Amino acid sequence: MPLPRSLSMTSLSGLLPAWEEDELPVEDLLLFEVAWEVTNKIGGIYTVIQEANDSLILGSLIAWFFKELTDHLGDKPNIIGHFHEWQAGPGLILSRTRKIPMATVFTTHATLLGRYLCAGNADFYNNLDKFNVDKEAGERQIYHRYCLERAAVHCAHETRHLDFNLDKTLFFFIAGRYEFSNKGADIFLESLSRLNYLLRVHKNDMTVVVFFIMPAKTNNFNVESLKGQAVRKQLWDTAHTVKEKFGKKLYDALLKGQIPDMNSILDRDDFTIMKRAIFATQRQSLPPVTTHNMLDDSTDPILSSVRRTGLFNSRNDRVKIIFHPEFLSSTSPLLPMDYEDFVRGCNLGVFPSYYEPWGYTPGSL
Repeated sequence: MPLPRSLSMTSLSGLLPAWEEDELPVEDLLLFEVAWEVTNKIGGIYTVIQEANDSLILGSLIAWFFKELTDHLGDKPNIIGHFHEWQAGPGLILSRTRKIPMATVFTTHATLLGRYLCAGNADFYNNLDKFNVDKEAGERQIYHRYCLERAAVHCAHETRHLDFNLDKTLFFFIAGRYEFSNKGADIFLESLSRLNYLLRVHKNDMTVVVFFIMPAKTNNFNVESLKGQAVRKQLWDTAHTVKEKFGKKLYDALLKGQIPDMNSILDRDDFTIMKRAIFATQRQSLPPVTTHNMLDDSTDPILSSVRRTGLFNSRNDRVKIIFHPEFLSSTSPLLPMDYEDFVRGCNLGVFPSYYEPWGYTPGSL
């Protein structure tokens, strides 16, 4: 069993907040990411039963590992196991049933039954509260795997899926020639890393989105950025379509001298296309830090600092980085606005220039 490749360990000393109401010191923490990577690729053709059997074997080994580890380490450091997908679920379930002193997190990147229902063209969005989930899982012959996933959800201290509230979001930016130290991008990134740490430790739900507008050598927009733009356009088109239908129904009701029933002015199809547009925004990978393909990706100062500080735009990061390596233009297909309009939409511009300490840089821009 390739356990070393299926289990990775990261030291998160000083990064995670207290766990629920219990006091969990943040000085000494070990986070284990448990994911199903290669156990079902050892060789041969695996049926779903064999896959489930292998996940049970892996789960037993993981629970055994955590029991030996916690017995050896004692009270410190605190152990957190982050289990991904149903295949890693048995490790979580067995760890909890054996009362191993550790905290557990379960992440389902897409539920089993949800995948099967959507693949079968079920009216998924309008019937979420009507499905007999046990019956649906049984009919699709995934009941045993569905039960493992559900048990992992109920056993975990915390369950996650793949946020931020725009009402609690600040937009910062730095712009100018790409002089990493002279323009203060180095100290700005360092301060953002410390800000991200403080926001996370104190469980602050404020999000800070920071734009770096500095021209660098690129060869084109990257695919993920273009996909994001396409999803944004789909949301806009959906909102426009629903608005047009809403406006027509409202106008027709007013022509008849009636006050429209707001509960029925949007029909089932309207809710369906809105739900589909929302679900299309979900992603399983991290949002890209840069909007373009960088020619000097490995040596770029901003990207190197991002890697060093770990500001990768993960779900738990309260500071999000967007590096736009060219000046803004209203003709850009990705960020179509002039610099003046962009500035008006941000909360704060930061210009910690090394050689212009009196604020001439923001004044000249």
